[in-house]
Amino acid sequence: MKNEQQQLFALIEEKVHRLPYYVGQYVEYKEAGDRAKPNTLLSYLYDYERFFSFLTEEGYYQGELRDVPLTVLETLKREDIDKYLLFLKKYSNIKKRTSRNRMLSSLKSLFHYLSQIEEDDDGFPLLKRNIMAKIEIKGTKPSPQAQADALKGRVFTSRQEIQDFLDFVALGYAKTIKDSHEREPVKKRLLHYYSLNMERDLAILSLILGSGLRIYETVSLDVSDIDWKERAVRVVRKGKEDKTLVHFSESALAQLESYLAIRDDRYHITRKQEPALFVSLPTGPNKQVGRLTKRAAQEMIGKYTKWYGRSLSAHNLRHSFATVHWAENQDVFGLQSQLGHSNPQTTQRYALIFNDTLREMIDKMDKNDDEPPSD
Repeated sequence: MKNEQQQLFALIEEKVHRLPYYVGQYVEYKEAGDRAKPNTLLSYLYDYERFFSFLTEEGYYQGELRDVPLTVLETLKREDIDKYLLFLKKYSNIKKRTSRNRMLSSLKSLFHYLSQIEEDDDGFPLLKRNIMAKIEIKGTKPSPQAQADALKGRVFTSRQEIQDFLDFVALGYAKTIKDSHEREPVKKRLLHYYSLNMERDLAILSLILGSGLRIYETVSLDVSDIDWKERAVRVVRKGKEDKTLVHFSESALAQLESYLAIRDDRYHITRKQEPALFVSLPTGPNKQVGRLTKRAAQEMIGKYTKWYGRSLSAHNLRHSFATVHWAENQDVFGLQSQLGHSNPQTTQRYALIFNDTLREMIDKMDKNDDEPPSD
């Protein structure tokens, strides 16, 4: 985890040195106030590098990216931003509108900082004219119904479906591998890592499916974050600074207990050496154990769901918890709090998934009623 963070900050520093000084000031502002996560900042910097490359390639400024003055930004017009969007679509091969909208959003954030927050030595805004304030981002968020439709077939919709999947991981995965047409070396490798990580993997899957945690929230947990009395974990939710108590299911509790019973011996580590709740097997020349990375956890989830026949992502498992929770409780505000949504409209999509599923079940029942009874 530390090496991953160090690489991330090194990339951020590398990008900052290639860009104008005021972009560096923006990054420092974001970092100082914990206003953006490192991954987000790096994504912004890739966007800024593309934007300033556009300015130099299209002749708005003759020189290096890092030397583009603020006056160039101040003289931009709406048609120049339209030209930039066309540049992204045609020459950068960024076809998705959502991707281009995200890039516009990162630019709006930079321009807002330069025109509304940062000041020069005389107390005036660094950027005197903000063209991005006039740019509207259209179609950035689909309706709750569209979001619900996008999730159909990509979530578990009942507690039984969730249990069937967890049973597969615990009892059926090994047999499926053995009976598969994979080559023997592949089978041996899959079964070897399964035997070593099964308790950990089940704990992660059960926790997400039993709480709705995001994947980065899950892998960021320390052992000390578990509140056994409340059957909950303390997590830093998106957009929050303080830790929030998030409750989890009894099934997740049982799997966490099973995993922690073997964690130290299996992974050859003590909690004092590595506080992370979920750890990886010893890797590298020094055989070091560290926090399980987000990518490794995502790949693990993809592996099990693929062999199960559903190919679901970590976020699909979070959506599955939300869908089932709504089906059983139908409490938008309770679910909103559990998931850490800032807007209740985001939570409404799960109600639409369930209601649509319910309508399909009723339609099926009606069709069956029209058929003659069978003996």
